[in-house]
Amino acid sequence: MACSTPTGNPGMQFCTTDNILVDPIGLILTSDSLSFTAADFLLQASMNSAVEARTAFPIMGLKDFVDNSTDTNFHDYTDETRKFIRQGKYRFQAMFEVNECTKKELQNFNNFRGRVIFVYEGSDKGVLRGSSTDAGVTVKGARIQQLVVVKETLPSKDGTPAMVTVEVDLKTSKDLNQYDHSREVDYDVWELDSLTEVDLAQVGEGSITAVTISVNSTCYGTTNPISGLVVADFTIDGAGALVSVTEPTAGNYLFATTTLTASDKIDLVAPASMAADLLILSSGPVVVAVTTGD
Repeated sequence: MACSTPTGNPGMQFCTTDNILVDPIGLILTSDSLSFTAADFLLQASMNSAVEARTAFPIMGLKDFVDNSTDTNFHDYTDETRKFIRQGKYRFQAMFEVNECTKKELQNFNNFRGRVIFVYEGSDKGVLRGSSTDAGVTVKGARIQQLVVVKETLPSKDGTPAMVTVEVDLKTSKDLNQYDHSREVDYDVWELDSLTEVDLAQVGEGSITAVTISVNSTCYGTTNPISGLVVADFTIDGAGALVSVTEPTAGNYLFATTTLTASDKIDLVAPASMAADLLILSSGPVVVAVTTGD
């Protein structure tokens, strides 16, 4: 662009003249390769599919957000003129109060070099903020230069809770300026979640024709039963077959089986193959124990 012939169109005749970004409430870390079409970027199902494919990792429940960005840099001359040197870099602290299990999982993102999508409260359901270098045809997150998960602070006597801080430096300010792509979505962004690891265990004795398997998430020694699974959400490795399933109590699944043996392994299918978007991931299969007879 020639210095004396600007080409921008900063008119104000839009449906709104205000910035739609309000309070930051979460981050979505993504792989560098993950992209959405403009339409898919607005859909919770598209984000859930990325979560199930382990290319998107929402971290919700943001308690505080501190902008530590560097200033735009100029050189000042003695004649009171100045020269533009560079735009500052975006860097921020995102603070979360999380349980022991989530804290441990967050440590896996130390030195993460992917991208980040910002989640904001909006006038209605919420706003997702990414970047697009092709005028909104495809949308990605902003590029991350450095990410550090800082050790958890200790709770204090004044009631301040333990907090985990995620420190992020973005690679370039262009992603949130020249390439900014912020859109209101039609679902409650508070519903965004990452995968939760769950444990499978056998309950009681099994036989050739029946076995009960529990599915629970566990943290601080407390179990949370996972309900709503169907027979297609399970797989079996071995001689047996899973015919049908009922859920007599929350998180306990009674299978009707055939030719079940003590060497068979029952597990969950991959998250993307589950009948519903439960956003769970098995920690490993359970090796069944069966009694003789039927």
